[in-house]
Amino acid sequence: MNSSSTVLFFDLDDTLFDRSHSILAGLEAVKAAQPSLAEFGIERLEYVYRKKVDLKFKHHLGRVAERSDAWSERLRQVFTKLDVPAPSNEELKTLLEIYDAAYKASRQATHTTIQTLEQLKNKGFRLALITNGEHETQAEKAKAIGVSHLFEEIISSEAAGHSKPDEEIFEYALKRMGGANPLKCVMIGNDVVKDMLGGFAANMQIIWYDPRAPEPEIIFLFGSSRPIPVITKMHQIIGYLKNLGYCT
Repeated sequence: MNSSSTVLFFDLDDTLFDRSHSILAGLEAVKAAQPSLAEFGIERLEYVYRKKVDLKFKHHLGRVAERSDAWSERLRQVFTKLDVPAPSNEELKTLLEIYDAAYKASRQATHTTIQTLEQLKNKGFRLALITNGEHETQAEKAKAIGVSHLFEEIISSEAAGHSKPDEEIFEYALKRMGGANPLKCVMIGNDVVKDMLGGFAANMQIIWYDPRAPEPEIIFLFGSSRPIPVITKMHQIIGYLKNLGYCT
């Protein structure tokens, strides 16, 4: 298969953008500013934030009017889950500003991502982002981590009017890429439902990025006999694309 006819769709958060790194930086800054959190290790804070609190509030993040309140409430819930008296509303606002500043200042791409995208671009692949979230926010994030110039399109759920894994956002993405044939497209992401199931249902090849996996492997998902590569580092995608016949 000619790589120039192949579109590689990438997820952004936790795939190209090292969100975990920025969350840790934000929590470290909040901990340093809040004496009541001094006794807790950063691993404990991250666990509470991501496992106990984070998922509960994800559905608010695309709603501009609710976002500030949702973030404040999410931070308040960290204190609640740790059984620590929550700060006042004004103190929470200040802590949120501290978190946000540290989070943004620490934004970076995941390991080997920029080099890999450049290599793929040089090999003739067409690259596009497909991401859930507000368009301006996601585009600015891609620019901050140094990858936006490598993509032909940034397809956001806000622009598409639908979120992954809905089939409509993938149809919208294919149209944005000039009516690309889904059978010549690959979806790369970290979320088994939004990215993998969504891309699979759209008839794309899928590659699962999971840096916590013990090693790269081939698995089978969704009752299909189609092999699904699992990569633990972004540069491994090139070898799998060769194995799948997308480049030489």
